[in-house]
Amino acid sequence: MDNYDGALADLDKAVVLDPKNALPERANFKSGKNDYKGAIEDFTTAIQLNPSNCQLYGQRAEVFEANGDIDAAIADYTLAIACVKQNPAETGGYCPAYYSLRAELKKAKGDYEGALEDYALQIRESQGATRGLLQMLYGDSGLLLRQHADRLRIRR
Repeated sequence: MDNYDGALADLDKAVVLDPKNALPERANFKSGKNDYKGAIEDFTTAIQLNPSNCQLYGQRAEVFEANGDIDAAIADYTLAIACVKQNPAETGGYCPAYYSLRAELKKAKGDYEGALEDYALQIRESQGATRGLLQMLYGDSGLLLRQHADRLRIRR
């Protein structure tokens, strides 16, 4: 038994004991070994067990992309974005990276308008996250927040 088989056997045992936490680990391991079909199956099961774990959708999207299924990757980034929006207490409600990743895939497919829309959403989300961080650090009445309020607004 080589290291791969041994590591996979250990991950298989972990999945039996704690599938909710071990399935994503095994999926990432399989993906790293180019077993995309196995990784997608594990991520799909992990999502069924924990549908509010938004990162799982993004991770499965990466595997779909690596496997050449761009449409499925775009769909999963869309699910990741929706998950973040539906679970703001767990996620903070911000997901600019998912917009950027989805935009890149749309651009690769020639959907330049869709890509631009996602980049605009990414910018809006990033600025919202920056605003939230400044409020957390300096409070709503913080001098720094007031001084830079214009920079944090998006102009249409």
